[in-house]
Amino acid sequence: MNFKNLKIKLTKTKILFIIITCIAIYLRMINIVSEQLWHDEAGTIYYANSTWEHLYREVSAEKNPILYYTILKLWISVFGQSIFATRLLSVIFSVLTIPVLFYLGKEIKNEKLSLIMIFLYAISPFSIWYANEVRMYSLLHLLFTIDLYFAIKCVKNPIERKYYAYFSITAVCLIYTHYIGVVYLIILGLGIFYFNRKEKNFYKNAFFSLIFIIICYLPWIPQAIRDVLEGPTAYTGGRLNLINLSYWSFYLFVAPVPSYINDPYVLNLIMLAFLINIPILILSFIGILGFLYQLKSKDYPELKKLFTFILLTLILFFGIQIIIGFLIPDTFQAKNLIGGLSLVLVLEGFGLYYLFLEPNKSASKYRFKKLLKVIKLKDLKKFGYVLIFSILICNLVIFPIFKSVYLQKPDWDGCVKKLKDKFEDSDIVINQYGINQLPAEMKYYCEIHDFDFEDNTFNLEYDKDEIKDFIDDLYKENISRVWIIGYWHHITDPDGETEDKLIDKYNFDEIKEYNFRLDLTLTLYEIP
Repeated sequence: MNFKNLKIKLTKTKILFIIITCIAIYLRMINIVSEQLWHDEAGTIYYANSTWEHLYREVSAEKNPILYYTILKLWISVFGQSIFATRLLSVIFSVLTIPVLFYLGKEIKNEKLSLIMIFLYAISPFSIWYANEVRMYSLLHLLFTIDLYFAIKCVKNPIERKYYAYFSITAVCLIYTHYIGVVYLIILGLGIFYFNRKEKNFYKNAFFSLIFIIICYLPWIPQAIRDVLEGPTAYTGGRLNLINLSYWSFYLFVAPVPSYINDPYVLNLIMLAFLINIPILILSFIGILGFLYQLKSKDYPELKKLFTFILLTLILFFGIQIIIGFLIPDTFQAKNLIGGLSLVLVLEGFGLYYLFLEPNKSASKYRFKKLLKVIKLKDLKKFGYVLIFSILICNLVIFPIFKSVYLQKPDWDGCVKKLKDKFEDSDIVINQYGINQLPAEMKYYCEIHDFDFEDNTFNLEYDKDEIKDFIDDLYKENISRVWIIGYWHHITDPDGETEDKLIDKYNFDEIKEYNFRLDLTLTLYEIP
């Protein structure tokens, strides 16, 4: 074999693509195991690691479609259920989104737009956040981006049947991943319909696509109807209002700020976000205005059509979900907007491209002539390059440090280790987490550490009769020590009244209290 003939031509675009992909992998891998599992992640692993029968039963109770759990179960059977292995699957989905975004940008404009889009995606805190979760959101974003790509293909080639077929296959995977995928699909379908409604063969292609999707989803429709009628599984803030809408907007466009992290992280994150992310958004907005102004003076029929499709889809994407959030309580969550990240990246990329990379300099001057009376184009470009360098330093060095130091979830691992070390056979545990069993996080870490005390765990709500019966049973069983797990968001007993009553009325004697991260406590009491 002649290896001299095996020449790989590395163009500038390919080199930049490789560099950006490496940055994306680095940012998604650097803190992959530094944060412990939280409730939804641990529950997801617990379901996926059970039998197929138990998996389908539990997933139905959680009110989610089955695709991601099925993939995760197969993944765990090969790679195990460690934090690294399970989160790695989400990282892979996130990284696979990069080439899809690249081809999406290339389909809309060119490779320069593609590189801007994937760079913005690589450093997106919102994307990185869900790339480090054992949940379906990275897969959801990947599938929506693929479907968006084929939707663009359908708009550009309205009579090409194969693109409708690819769109339909991806759409089926999308709606089997999350119920919000149905909304995603309707929005993309409306966009395709609006731009192709005058084409002769469009209705035929659309009809067969719709029939294919319905037939494939038919087995899950009864379960989907039950889930929708029963409503959300958890409280997410009630009806949407302007206050939490502004919070979610910051969460999506700038950086996630979850409610359970401590103040130093929030302050640092907000500072970095306003210094780094906000200028990008402002520059993108200026570029988009310039592009829209240029459309009035020049004829870009194809590009104008695609840009309008993206803009229309973006308005429908956020508008529909916001309206539903205002009308129906607990239906609006920022993570359900993750598909919209691709639409935002396209618009951001458009703005930055036409601000910095438009090849026609005279058009650029014409487009920004009012702005250039105040700011010179060269100075604006210099500022852009300085901003890009600052973004790299922030994301590659500063942001991961802040994340590893401040962004720490409850230390359930330490709690289980402490219990295993101090627990005696006659002890019992009172769980104030709000469910009648071990929290999913404790189940996971108990399994990891080979420690089983679930039969000795009880849930005790603040009820006089229940507490009295419970105490009577303790005396009958000759139980002398009780452990109480306390967590800051107790659902059944938010004020800790149960524990206060046990101490004040029944004279429980506190022996030792162990404190873990984020207000997670483990307290040992002796019964007199």
